Amino acid sequence: MLYCGAISVCMLWYVTQTTQDYIQLNQRLQLIETERSRSHLAAAESMLDDVQAGIERKAGTGVLSGVALRERALLRDDEGRSDEAIPLYERALAIFRAEPAAGSTVLGLTLANLASAHADCGDFASALALATEAITMLRSFSTQIGRASCRER
Repeated sequence: MLYCGAISVCMLWYVTQTTQDYIQLNQRLQLIETERSRSHLAAAESMLDDVQAGIERKAGTGVLSGVALRERALLRDDEGRSDEAIPLYERALAIFRAEPAAGSTVLGLTLANLASAHADCGDFASALALATEAITMLRSFSTQIGRASCRER
């Protein structure tokens, strides 16, 4: 019985530590997004390097890894380097599709970002297909939200 208790304490510590790591990494990703939105691209890039290393070290390839890739792609887009952003968006999208926790909003917005990058590069056929998928996904999500709010009334 003591052995089971020790395992439970170890599991509780692990879950607590993992949750704290996740919260800290998520907060740092939000700071990066703020720096990028203020056009402090070099600062955002430097911060993103540190965060991505932390994510890989602690969290693996989950949703946060996808968010970090999407942030890096957004930086490339902001710098006018959409051709470099496309593979980053695609990698983020693959992670989000494999992680149900990502949700349809994150998927839809990433698809829209990828569509925009393709349009910037002159690949309008891919841009249209991706934008259509993004709109369908986001419309589906907003319809689900609308139904849920009607049931709450």
